[in-house]
Amino acid sequence: MSRKTFLVARCGRFDLRLDLHTLILYQVFLADVFPDRCFQLSMLEVLSFLDVVDKFNTEQLKIQQGIGDPYWCQKLLAYIEKSYLVKEIELSR
Repeated sequence: MSRKTFLVARCGRFDLRLDLHTLILYQVFLADVFPDRCFQLSMLEVLSFLDVVDKFNTEQLKIQQGIGDPYWCQKLLAYIEKSYLVKEIELSR
């Protein structure tokens, strides 16, 4: 990934990185078992995505502090996967 991307969430087996210039969301797997994936988002989807990711990250922090709800965190992650990791694109290298 040569573009400037921002780490927006660590989701267990993968990280989510966002390129705000091109509005591309990268799903970067931590193990080399799966290839990294890219998703094109609209500006509205980026704004919505950042709101949901903020809730996800806040819940993860609460879990680390022993006051969060792991079930709610998993529900947020499932929502992220179903709502934003859908329009996969191929990027030329």
